[in-house]
Amino acid sequence: MKKNKKIVALLALVMMTCVSQSVVLNAQEEPTEEVKDVEMTKEQASETQDIVATVNPKMEEKGVLKVNAETRGSDVSTLAEGDIEINEENFPDATFRDYVINKLNGGSTTLTTAKLNTITKIDVENKAITNLKGIEYFTALTELSCGINQLTSLDVSKNTALEALVCDQNQLTNLDVSKNTALTDLYCYNNSLTSLDVSKNTRLIQFACNNNQLTSLDVSKNMLLSTFFAGNQSVTIDIEEGKDSIDLKTLNSKIDTSKMSSLRNATLNGNILSNLKYGEPVTYNYDCGNGQTLGISLTFKIPTPDIVEPSGLKLKEGKTLSEIVLPTGWTWVNPATVATISTRSIHTYPARLAVDDVKYNYTGVSGYNATGHYVERDLNVNVIQNPVINPDGSTTIFPGDTITTPGGGSIDLPNGGELKPDGSMNVKPGGSITTPDGTITLPEGGTIKPDGSIVVKPGGSIVTPDETITFPNGGSLNADGTITKSEDPNKPSVGNSAKSDSNVKTGDQSNQKGLLALLGMSAIMILNSIVKRNKETR
Repeated sequence: MKKNKKIVALLALVMMTCVSQSVVLNAQEEPTEEVKDVEMTKEQASETQDIVATVNPKMEEKGVLKVNAETRGSDVSTLAEGDIEINEENFPDATFRDYVINKLNGGSTTLTTAKLNTITKIDVENKAITNLKGIEYFTALTELSCGINQLTSLDVSKNTALEALVCDQNQLTNLDVSKNTALTDLYCYNNSLTSLDVSKNTRLIQFACNNNQLTSLDVSKNMLLSTFFAGNQSVTIDIEEGKDSIDLKTLNSKIDTSKMSSLRNATLNGNILSNLKYGEPVTYNYDCGNGQTLGISLTFKIPTPDIVEPSGLKLKEGKTLSEIVLPTGWTWVNPATVATISTRSIHTYPARLAVDDVKYNYTGVSGYNATGHYVERDLNVNVIQNPVINPDGSTTIFPGDTITTPGGGSIDLPNGGELKPDGSMNVKPGGSITTPDGTITLPEGGTIKPDGSIVVKPGGSIVTPDETITFPNGGSLNADGTITKSEDPNKPSVGNSAKSDSNVKTGDQSNQKGLLALLGMSAIMILNSIVKRNKETR
């Protein structure tokens, strides 16, 4: 209140001696006197809503503002030296940013130097925070609790006043506390730390680093330690197949093998650990100094082989997953699941791959289950709708379907097709006919006639095992293996010599005859096959 009175008095004095329209006080009429700029600190300026502050270049270093009132009710918007904007750039994690604004700063989005100097404790435990960037601004911080989050890194190098740091149960692989010499309590257990240097933290009293991946630790400088938890340091190490030794210095350059004792399941010669066996843990105790010991378990495994998920799986609606034969090692989680049609044709179903996780390292592999020794993945299955017999007697065959022919072959319809009442079958582009003698593909589609011949439209082609036959003006591959190509209708006729280019022999005609003979099927045979299958799925 005293500070407000001083400001009001100062403004009143200016009003009495200057003339301006830039400052509007609580008068009923606009002032006619000129008001000169007033110099005051930002803290003073922010306590009145009748002024707008701008920086006086001459006094910027002192944090003094040159004040004039352009609009009544405006806020002071210029940051003073040392102030921090609470924004996405300075505080990327939305949860942490909200905590700073509402829990620490009373809803304001600007952290003043004065406010920063008063914040000595931050507790953001168990808030699903992934990034604690911005913590470096709190240089007066003495207690930081950020355990049970999702942090993969933590920089506390600027928080030199820290006395207690609790960062347990995160995903930290590195932690530098060399600048935090005031630390008395450090709890960093249940992380993935592979090394930790506490030699500068000589005031440590409480220290818990258990359940990490440390292979050595030195607490000889921490003479004040009264509580020390460092058990269960379990490390899985990749090793080349066929190799049974490793240089421990490649794991940890600071390891002193002379401090290792009670070694089991390996032989130590200098820095070389040998006679390793896949999946058989090598255990030893490590002398940390100051009467403390670290128990360590090393498991050596071959790097994870590539996991190839089965692809190209398809199943008729109404059938169960058990009818899809998966590659060796894969099994359906629920093989009795019945495939159904929905708004999409591709469905996903869980399947498991049995893995040798004694020999191979599957740690970190998506879907890995250490208890069940498997990797679970969702596999894509193309569920194909059953053919539909239309009122006109035709049958619609949906994309992805395969028709088995009486001759022991099949017709694959990746884009579907249609069986006509006359026994012919329209095959949409990409369809193919497979027989024991080979495969004929119709890149642009075509029609299979009841006699086994194949008709294509102008611009179409037929790909046989021996050649690609193109039909610029349309034509057919006949049942006897000959080719009929239609003439260009725009080509002028010359007497009576203009006729179709028919019965042209090309390629291995005997092979084509064998293929086409298997296509010589009647409409009733195909229809019976489709109707029978429809009944089975109902």
